[in-house]
Amino acid sequence: MPEGDDDFSIRWANIKRVTTQSCVGFGARSAPYEVARTKRNDGSLWQRRFWEHRIRDDADFRHHMDYLHWNPVKHGLVDHVAD
Repeated sequence: MPEGDDDFSIRWANIKRVTTQSCVGFGARSAPYEVARTKRNDGSLWQRRFWEHRIRDDADFRHHMDYLHWNPVKHGLVDHVAD
């Protein structure tokens, strides 16, 4: 990150805004997006909040990577982690 740029809230707000605009601009209405939209009853591609977490060690990193890989399977968005 650039020196002095540590405002994660603003950074994530910008990432979410640009990504959502890009996806909608391409007419993206993928199955995962539609499932998430229906469950939350809104039109947002992103969850409304985030929490900052600094990875503490290798075990913490593996735990978070497992979460990232398995969460879409857990919620029925894909059938396999590789998807």
